[in-house]
Amino acid sequence: MASQEKRLNWLREHLSYEVTMLRYTMEKVQSLPAGNDWNAHFESFCTHARLLRDFVTNDKDSRNFKAKEFVDGCKDEPVPSHIVTIMQKIDSQVFHPGKRRSSKQEEKVYDSKVRQVYDWLETAIARFESTLEEPYKSVWTATLVAEDHRHSLLKKLDRQQPTTLWLFQPPSLPARTTWGLFGL
Repeated sequence: MASQEKRLNWLREHLSYEVTMLRYTMEKVQSLPAGNDWNAHFESFCTHARLLRDFVTNDKDSRNFKAKEFVDGCKDEPVPSHIVTIMQKIDSQVFHPGKRRSSKQEEKVYDSKVRQVYDWLETAIARFESTLEEPYKSVWTATLVAEDHRHSLLKKLDRQQPTTLWLFQPPSLPARTTWGLFGL
């Protein structure tokens, strides 16, 4: 198991990013018309959904963090059969150029199926959050507040259509739970 410091850093930086991007891309998938922008956000949503599914279900891959590394006695999140089916379709449709990839529109994953995955993940994440104890709970809460603020800034900037947006935390600064926003 990773050290407590590594787990805190991962929770602060990476898990919060995954949750934020899941929410952001879900918003985009539901609001954009069909086309390349929709496809790009859909694929991004699928990437974040797969990672978060593996996290909350305590996927067996030893290279990845799992929810049970943050919560004593954490059980694997059960995945309803309809979500398993949708995720299998996403796997074929997005991640593999395999022979099972359908060309039939009615067999592809779209808005309503994406919403089902999103709703299940939000419920699973809420369950995970509700079981967090210190020191993870305070780090997670502070990070989400900062991420929610960052997300609201992104929404405002989306409406203003900036020419360039850089989101970063300069490596020379100490780790913080906020991001720098710079439009050029």
